[in-house]
Amino acid sequence: MTRLLCLIAACVLAQTPDTVTIRIPHADTVRLVAGQRLVVEAKGNASTGFAWAATKVPECLSQIGEPAYVQDPSDSPMPGQGGRYLLTFQARKAGDGVIELAYARPWEKDAPPVQTASVKVAVE
Repeated sequence: MTRLLCLIAACVLAQTPDTVTIRIPHADTVRLVAGQRLVVEAKGNASTGFAWAATKVPECLSQIGEPAYVQDPSDSPMPGQGGRYLLTFQARKAGDGVIELAYARPWEKDAPPVQTASVKVAVE
C-alpha cells in the first residue's frame, strides 16, 4: 500500500509543470510547489517609457532577472505598438504572500504609478 501511495505521489509530482504563467489582472491565488517558476504577464507599451516592476515580493519567492518586454505579434510591426512585460519568479520555500506590481516610469521617482496590480501566491 505504501509503495502504491509513493507511486501515485511521484506521478502527480511528475505532472506538475516547471512554469506557471498568468496574466494580470488575476484574482485567484496562484498555487506553486518549491522549485516552480511563475511568469506574470502584464500588458504595456515600452515606447511610452512606462514599465512594469515588482515593488514587493514575498519571502517564499525570488525574482529572476529583470522584467522582459515582448512586442505583440503583427504582420506589419509599427513603432509604438504595444506588448507585454514578463516578470519571472522562482518558488523558494513554503509560504504565502502577495506580489505587488507597479506600472510607472522608473525615472519619475515622485510620481505615483499609473497602474498597480497584485498577485496572491501560496507555495507548498
